[in-house]
Amino acid sequence: MCHKNSIAQNVRFLFHSTISIIIQILIFVKYKKKIDGIGYKNRLTSTANAITSYVTTGLSIIDGLDQSLIDDQLQKDLTQLRQRHQQLQPKMYIYYDRLSFRGKQDADIRITIDQNLLYRDWDISLSAGKSGKDLLDPSKVIMEVKVPEACPTWLPQIFNKYGISQRSFSKYGTAYRLASQENRKELSLARNTL
Repeated sequence: MCHKNSIAQNVRFLFHSTISIIIQILIFVKYKKKIDGIGYKNRLTSTANAITSYVTTGLSIIDGLDQSLIDDQLQKDLTQLRQRHQQLQPKMYIYYDRLSFRGKQDADIRITIDQNLLYRDWDISLSAGKSGKDLLDPSKVIMEVKVPEACPTWLPQIFNKYGISQRSFSKYGTAYRLASQENRKELSLARNTL
């Protein structure tokens, strides 16, 4: 049940506020990649507009971008990503409520519980509000456990006691699969009505 941080290459926009003020508030961009089994993470904070412009158009600091976006390694990584995939554009909106916990005796042990998961592959704008389709059964939650080294013996004991088992789960991967299935159904219905 315990695992070390697993890292895949992706760019995420994370925000912690109400939708009505999302354009003015600070949000986070997290870029993660894994090279030869070693994970690297870069984060920066700025406004939603500045970060969206930075990620999608590649504007540099010199082009008048928010000075809070100065991060040479992140600029280099995003430039390489844009060169490889041409233009980066938002493709999926994923929403969830997160509870975060940290160990009292060992602050390096972190547990997050994500609930109320929604996704949409239409109207991706952050200002469009909290709406979408259920990413998984609303009665279920996702718990992620992060430990720095060896898992303490008491943690698996608790999981066993309550029947909690380890599963692999990707929010984006699941949302992509569900959206693809929905798109195939709509295409099939459209073909059948012609």
